[in-house]
Amino acid sequence: MSKAWIAGLLASLALPAAAWATGVRHGSIGHYDALISDADHYNSEGIRLRDATAIIRQDRANVHRHGIVDDADGYDYFFSNPNARAALERMLSVGELSQADEVAIVSGVVRVHVDIFPNSVRVKVW
Repeated sequence: MSKAWIAGLLASLALPAAAWATGVRHGSIGHYDALISDADHYNSEGIRLRDATAIIRQDRANVHRHGIVDDADGYDYFFSNPNARAALERMLSVGELSQADEVAIVSGVVRVHVDIFPNSVRVKVW
């Protein structure tokens, strides 16, 4: 068994506790608010991201991996796991993100609210 597989298994076992700690809402297993800042619009190699999903994923990598935390960034337990961050794009493809909110995320600095469900996420700009 690989270390990544074991880490993913441990993260999935921790989901019920993480969901309880973050306050389950309408079937979600967690939620967080974040500021999508200029730093989140660039990947680790300094390349500008042009996709809202990639920007949201970079925000979580900045918070959990790189220690780049904006004042309005909330913490979530789910995306602290690198395997879960890797699944974010798939989760959003079956989740909810309006076209207007996607344009706002790609275009500038916005605040978002993210509800995390077992297999999807819902992102709203506010």
